Amino acid sequence: MTGVDVVILVALSEEFDTFQKYDFYELGEKEELGPFSQYRFSFFDKHNVSRNGVVVLVNDMGSKIRDATIEACRQHGPRIVINAGISGRLNTDAKLGDLVIPSHINLYAERGAAVQSGKGYVLQAGGSAIPIERELRNSISEPQFLSKVGFPTFLDFCSIHGFHLTESDIEKTKAWITEGEVSQSPNAVVGPFAVGPLVGKAESFKLFLKGTDKNVLAIDMESGYVGDAIENMNRRTRPDFIAIRSVSDTGDQRKKEFDAVGSGAFRQWAMNNIVSILQKFIEHQYEFQDTKEAPSAKQDPPQSLEPSTEQLNLSSSHYADGYPGQNIDRSSLSDAKNSRFSNLRKKNNADQAPVTYEELIEELRSAPNGSLFLVEGAGGCGKSSMLRFVEDELNIADDAHKSIYINSRIVFEQMPERQADIAILDFFEKALQSYKDSDARLIVLFDELFGHPREEPIVEALLSVLDRMNGKAVLAFGFDHYETSKSKNGDKDGLYLYKKRYEAEFRLKNTNIFDRSKALPVIRGMLETGQDLDQSTTAEDIYGIALKLGFPYLNAFVVSLLLENRGKRLFEQSRSSTEFILHAMRDELKRREEKVKSGISFDDICVEALRVHIPELRRKGVSKDREWHRDYFDDNFAQFPKLVQTSFIANAVAHLMEFPPDGSHQLFKSLEIDHEDFYSIVFGCDVTSSIKDLLHNEELEERLLRSAVSICDKLKGPSLSFALYLAGRAVSPNGKSIAKDIFKLTDFLLENDLSETSAKDVRTISAVSNEDKFLRLATRTHFISAAYSGDADLTSEYIRRVINDPVEESLNRTFHLEYYGDHPARSFGSASISVRLELDETSEAWKRTRGVLQHRIRAAITQKTFSQVHKIHILTYFCILKSKHEQGLLSEWEVSEASEILQQLKNFLIDIGEQLTGFLHVLEHALQFDRYDLVDVIENLYKIKTIPRFGWVSRGFGTEVEGVETVGSHVLGSLILADILLPDLYPHMTLQEHYRVKDLLLTHDIGEAFVGDFHPSDQTKREEEKHAIALIDAMRVYGDYSNLRTFGERFEDFSEGTSQEARLAVAFDKLDAIFQALFYKEKFESTDEFQHFLSENFSRISDVKVRRFAQTILARAGVE
Repeated sequence: MTGVDVVILVALSEEFDTFQKYDFYELGEKEELGPFSQYRFSFFDKHNVSRNGVVVLVNDMGSKIRDATIEACRQHGPRIVINAGISGRLNTDAKLGDLVIPSHINLYAERGAAVQSGKGYVLQAGGSAIPIERELRNSISEPQFLSKVGFPTFLDFCSIHGFHLTESDIEKTKAWITEGEVSQSPNAVVGPFAVGPLVGKAESFKLFLKGTDKNVLAIDMESGYVGDAIENMNRRTRPDFIAIRSVSDTGDQRKKEFDAVGSGAFRQWAMNNIVSILQKFIEHQYEFQDTKEAPSAKQDPPQSLEPSTEQLNLSSSHYADGYPGQNIDRSSLSDAKNSRFSNLRKKNNADQAPVTYEELIEELRSAPNGSLFLVEGAGGCGKSSMLRFVEDELNIADDAHKSIYINSRIVFEQMPERQADIAILDFFEKALQSYKDSDARLIVLFDELFGHPREEPIVEALLSVLDRMNGKAVLAFGFDHYETSKSKNGDKDGLYLYKKRYEAEFRLKNTNIFDRSKALPVIRGMLETGQDLDQSTTAEDIYGIALKLGFPYLNAFVVSLLLENRGKRLFEQSRSSTEFILHAMRDELKRREEKVKSGISFDDICVEALRVHIPELRRKGVSKDREWHRDYFDDNFAQFPKLVQTSFIANAVAHLMEFPPDGSHQLFKSLEIDHEDFYSIVFGCDVTSSIKDLLHNEELEERLLRSAVSICDKLKGPSLSFALYLAGRAVSPNGKSIAKDIFKLTDFLLENDLSETSAKDVRTISAVSNEDKFLRLATRTHFISAAYSGDADLTSEYIRRVINDPVEESLNRTFHLEYYGDHPARSFGSASISVRLELDETSEAWKRTRGVLQHRIRAAITQKTFSQVHKIHILTYFCILKSKHEQGLLSEWEVSEASEILQQLKNFLIDIGEQLTGFLHVLEHALQFDRYDLVDVIENLYKIKTIPRFGWVSRGFGTEVEGVETVGSHVLGSLILADILLPDLYPHMTLQEHYRVKDLLLTHDIGEAFVGDFHPSDQTKREEEKHAIALIDAMRVYGDYSNLRTFGERFEDFSEGTSQEARLAVAFDKLDAIFQALFYKEKFESTDEFQHFLSENFSRISDVKVRRFAQTILARAGVE
């Protein structure tokens, strides 16, 4: 016997993989268990006793799991055996996502029995049931226990773990929740199980089960075989047994439909729920009932939980300790602190209002006992230094309060990898012991939370202890370690910190580096509140350096970095913020290596940053040989802000592209990175900005561009996009020359205009195939890089494609939203670092994208210079605006901002070109309405049905009762005439030519929907009509109905009257006027006026055959 307490048996590798994927205990290396595989783990039970377990993978469905059970029990002698897996539901007591626990199990095939009936013996499937101990099954389904587990909803789960759901998937899920098919809040349901080889395959067998009186809850193919094996063991030594399974489908013909959602997301959610409850069950609920003692004083305990003053020393663990930003002067004046933290905001409903440091202190003091506060911000914004100031202020100047700053990283250092809640509670009880008997109220400042699930039990334990002490807490969260997006109802999904109720929420923001009025106070405040700083340094000095280096924004970390390294020769030579940061991090690694020698290289640090932040690389993991590199990065550099992480990644890219693809296989192999995965990464704006910085080094620029040439020559598909990106960002003359080679190699991308081949029913990029998606992305990158190179013709062609092709417009819009980090399903830490090409149409957020594009457009307006790239920025900004306007998602101030920019761009219509001018013209019209889409376009055009004809109104025809002919009825009349006469007058014309005449008639007066009918001699109105036609032509972008773009061309053809079809259309137009005059004959003031009207319209008919027909009408009217 090996002293294993728990054996968990799973049938399939899909189920086993979730134990590693969804935060179960760390599993050991694969071991053989006869023909099966096993993986060891350890944990602490509810008495803080160290326990061991194994997960056994059978790798097959059905009865083989019985053999695995027998072998595992023979080798290990466990105290409990648990079967875990997904099940189909048979009755409606359980919903998808619910846990199902057997009350008993019927093993149908193997336990069938012949029983006597009135007609002799019959075969009774199932036979005697396998019982499950009541106390055991009830301990799992106990509501109080389930509330501690905290299962995520299905949509939260998909958001947290990056499962892509289409709009259809989301709507289906919501409907299934409403219909009671899917659980909104997963529960544990107890009931009978049916198990056997037929269960998952024979539909008729399921119908049989439903027809029995057994009320079967769930069906599977394994749990009964495990129970059967254990029931046949010696009663004295056999272990406890329970099956914990989760419903992943409805057990009927709809299984495929549920499995298709998010490519198996329901199955993964179900397994995640099992993993969550398994861990809680063996840690908190199950009573092992043995005499195994906790480690004695003579033994080495698993890990000390006794906190000491030294362990809670706040100066020993911050990632930037030693930098000026962390060396604070505790005697600083309040005004200086207010200045330093002038980037502080307080949440007020959906808005954020400026608040001073002093006001924050007052809120903490005046809040009732038990209050909870949130302070969040991106890494480097100054959360830690602000909390340290708060701690001092409350301890020194306030007798009513005492405060303690705790860095959460220290707590994790004291905890085993997995720890029972009772031990965590004990930790905080001891850490806060000295404050219990004080009359002063305790405020705990809990810093360095990153949103990781393992933090949640630590936070809960702290709050539980504080609740008994009537204390208050401030939780400080660095959200760039866990990027989240707002869902449609405005809530942030998934993150445990956002599910709490706070007395107040505060945020420290990055400061716009171009806003001098906001940037200088932050710098000045840091200079006035820091220790041991050069007194000759001014805020203007630091601000000037930050601008010169091109830092994208300003925060406490940036200022601290500049103060630390200003004046050093290597730093003075830096050409960009990325170079400056990389120099600083090399120095940082050198300092750490001087303390503890590890031998790790700087390139290794950068490669691990790349691995951590790119989901496609992170999922693959690393070998044991490489694992220490990852651990070193996690322990030493993972906490540095995103500016540092993106610089690391940029340097890793340069390192990996040092050689062309065919010469770098050994490098990729040694770093354990798949070269195909790497070359297919699409980086977000933060990383590409850092890479662009590095291209100022001409030697590095040439190396990267030479690799890009090789990529374009030898690789296809996803790899082309990044190579083309580099070509567009070439800086030096030599680099631009190499870029031309890249463009030549990829010219084939421009040959196919996919806007001409897009299927009519495919209107968004999310609906196209992956192959088409990557082809379009590469083509788009070619166009954008050409714009960066100043190619006006290709820029104009790209604008045409975006305006005319809804799929291309969708790609451009959604790509930018993801590129700048406004994505609805953002994974851990990857926003604006990589683009996962989910290209989701549902994102409501666009704050980052809007800010970047507005800044660039306004800069062009101010400088009165519009590059080709500025045209792309204008196009993209207004495409996103249009999309949100169609959905009714624009706020009043967003409309106001856009309208202001539109007015300013009117001064530069020649610079931006005819295509963009037309596009902006329709947007200016549409923004007058709260919402605008195709319905509004048609509503505008429908006005011709009611606009009266100017000629009749000017003559005083019509009454309130009778009315008068409208523009729309005139159009209908001319169409009727053409339909009747064309086949006989011109039988030799093709059907297509007939249709063309009617098309011209249909739209020849459409501009009057906007300007009204008018006399042909009114030149002012004629010009207004031309503008109206241009507006209608541009309206095609609303609703993406491309046929509207033909209206302008048809109007122009009709107006010029040069083609035969146009001359015929004009003839029928005038013929209709002659016919209509016959109806109004008695309304003319005189016969002469009547005859003059007929003669005038007749004279405008140039077609001989239509003139001949018109003469018969005139003859009847008595006109010669």
